[in-house]
Amino acid sequence: MVPFFRNLFLVTICFQILAEERAIKFIPGKTHGLFYFLDTISGNPHTSRTLKEIFQSSKHNTESARNELREFQRIIRRLPSFGFQGYPYSRHVGANVRELLVVQSIFSKSIDDFSERTLSLLPQESHKRVIAIMNKYKSIYNELIWKKSSKKLNEYVKDLDRVIHNKKLNESYKKAINFYGSSWPVESNFNVGVYGIDCVRGHTSAESLGSVQTIGICVDSKDFISQWGVIFHEMCHSFYQNQPAKFQKEIEEVFMSSKSKFSLKAYTFFNEVLATSLGNGWFYQVMTGELDNKKWYNNVYINGMAKEVYPKLESYLKKSKTLDKSFIESYISAFEKKFPNSIYEFESILSSIIVFSDTRVHDKNKFREGISKHFRVRSWSSYTNLNSSEVKKRITNSVGDSFIFLLNGLEDKRTQDILENVEFLKKNKDHIIKSKGEFLGMDSKGKAYIVLLNNIDGKYSELFEKYKQQKMMKNLKN
Repeated sequence: MVPFFRNLFLVTICFQILAEERAIKFIPGKTHGLFYFLDTISGNPHTSRTLKEIFQSSKHNTESARNELREFQRIIRRLPSFGFQGYPYSRHVGANVRELLVVQSIFSKSIDDFSERTLSLLPQESHKRVIAIMNKYKSIYNELIWKKSSKKLNEYVKDLDRVIHNKKLNESYKKAINFYGSSWPVESNFNVGVYGIDCVRGHTSAESLGSVQTIGICVDSKDFISQWGVIFHEMCHSFYQNQPAKFQKEIEEVFMSSKSKFSLKAYTFFNEVLATSLGNGWFYQVMTGELDNKKWYNNVYINGMAKEVYPKLESYLKKSKTLDKSFIESYISAFEKKFPNSIYEFESILSSIIVFSDTRVHDKNKFREGISKHFRVRSWSSYTNLNSSEVKKRITNSVGDSFIFLLNGLEDKRTQDILENVEFLKKNKDHIIKSKGEFLGMDSKGKAYIVLLNNIDGKYSELFEKYKQQKMMKNLKN
């Protein structure tokens, strides 16, 4: 094997001094706020709980509204995704149509403008319904959110501009690109769509969408530097995703070839750990002169590891070093020591999942609602093609995910095909037969398998409540 990074595509970025008018533009738009509001209240689990609670406690939260919102979310969830060729499958370098809708909402001046920008991104009937629901809920959004937050949001954005030190920001931007070994063009602009929530403190969410970000803001908060940490955090995700394809494959190979049973699970958190350590840790210190002593991320593994790797990351940044094999190996070792039970804990197991479902007997939406009620699933892929060759391909391409099979009864041909041809399930077929509809197992690489047969249908919430209380997988059969 060639020395790690010896043949790394050497990205020559002209590190010209960024213009004093930095390459970040804030866009506080009503249409974007409305779209994100609808995505939130209709059930997207990765959005702001505070925003959702505002609607749920209002007079508008009726059974009719809930049915309509479920329809909105069904449309959004069914939208496809695509990957850019040449990159590791596990890195999910690409986009999905929902993200494209979010991006267009940021630049849209009105619902009509948004409608024109998003034509052909989804079926015409679905597009018509999305626009109709947006038009119907714009007055509700205006009443509950926009009237109370828009003026404060504009003032907040001005304050964000005032508090930042441009030179420090630009230097940090370049150092982060160098640390990631990213091919991100230093002259590229970031457009940040911001939506306001009338609160001092609450749960907000943010997303990195390439050169576009979306960020929720509690408009009565004055913690501007922490907000800048979130912005820088999201920028780091873009740097990570824009590492050269060859470099991404070499990084993955370090995790894949590690002898540690924890390496693949550690890999699933790596992107978020680096962005948190850089944005919420290092950048905050650059701007204030001291580390933020509060929680950096609302996930025990990500928060813990972001703080754990911080000293080594800071050393790399000071020496202008790029992420390398030594850094990754020390990260894997630290993860195993800090979280020795992580590969057995449901909180970790269910953070990144691939679901194979037989929709003849299992309701995907009810399953999603059941698991989301008790666990925060950070990465989720779902497939209904239960041909064993397709299933095996998905498993082979996966790195660090857990696998959930929603199957029919043991006598069903599709179920039999899966149990006879998926290696780990074939090895444990007798245990699955004796399991009375619920089998839990883990392979030698630390990947968890959960098999739920047809008699579990409709009992998902109770099942995941049990896992939440149980905390860890027990009596594993390898």
